[in-house]
Amino acid sequence: MRELVLRTIRKSFFGTCALLVAGDRLAKARWLRGDIGCESGGTHAGMTVEDSIRYIDRVFADYRAQAGLTRFHGRVAEIGPGDSCGVALKFLEDGCTEVDLVDRFWSGRNDEQQRRINRAIVERSPGLRARYGDGAGDEFAGIRRRYGEEASAEAFFVDHRDYDVIVSRAVLEHVRDPLLSLRRQADALVDGGMMLHAVDLRDHGMFTGAGYPETKFLETPAWLHRAMTAHCGRPNRIPLRRYREALDPARFDVAFKVTSLVGCPKLDAPLAYEDISLEWKERALAAIRAGRHRFASDLKGESDVDLSISGFFLVARKRAK
Repeated sequence: MRELVLRTIRKSFFGTCALLVAGDRLAKARWLRGDIGCESGGTHAGMTVEDSIRYIDRVFADYRAQAGLTRFHGRVAEIGPGDSCGVALKFLEDGCTEVDLVDRFWSGRNDEQQRRINRAIVERSPGLRARYGDGAGDEFAGIRRRYGEEASAEAFFVDHRDYDVIVSRAVLEHVRDPLLSLRRQADALVDGGMMLHAVDLRDHGMFTGAGYPETKFLETPAWLHRAMTAHCGRPNRIPLRRYREALDPARFDVAFKVTSLVGCPKLDAPLAYEDISLEWKERALAAIRAGRHRFASDLKGESDVDLSISGFFLVARKRAK
């Protein structure tokens, strides 16, 4: 009965907004009680061990490819690792000295499943096997987990510095202020250090989950969008242009590659915008132009091209002074 009522409410745009606002207020109440758990971040739930390892290998290979490196080194911070420390283990396998896993929320997980995944990663790596032996479980010297407000993307890098690499995957769109976070990460990197961030600009089911078009969440006024997202980690709707302007070009060499366009399948690999097929670009631009007259006022100044990009990969290397 409850599901039927919710589906009925979700048929209305304003009903959907009301449910999302209520959900955010409940998340705030839980947070004030000290409950930092969240429903998202459980990437590996339902995966087999082999599927999880393939996913972790793919994510790590993606970081390497976009960085243009054959190996990573030094100190690493991963923002929003979710339920797994698998990528952190891959960084240690590569020769990194330590990895900080930082997350404002604690993601639900199956501890026994995670131990099996971790053991399998260690067993397949001579370097990790020599370091951890056969006692690999869910705690590793060299990997530090941090949760709560002090581990938020905005706060953590105030007091934690000297990183060679800072990475995230589909996380910055969920933090309260990704632009502040990027500026603080910039200060926390060593000269020559890199930021590698995959950012998903879609609505993550806020409205598409109820059958609305992909651009529907661009219609809500800024104040209403904040009321639906501020405390629960739903997408913050920061547009691409503001990411582009967040880093000082005098301090960083920055590249943006597209990972998805509105109304199109996800790209097989990140591409420069000019290298994407004209058919897909025109399809995405048509979707933006069709709904543009209904978009929120804070998005009116954004270009059609920027709004048509629903995902991107940011690579930023800090220049030596």
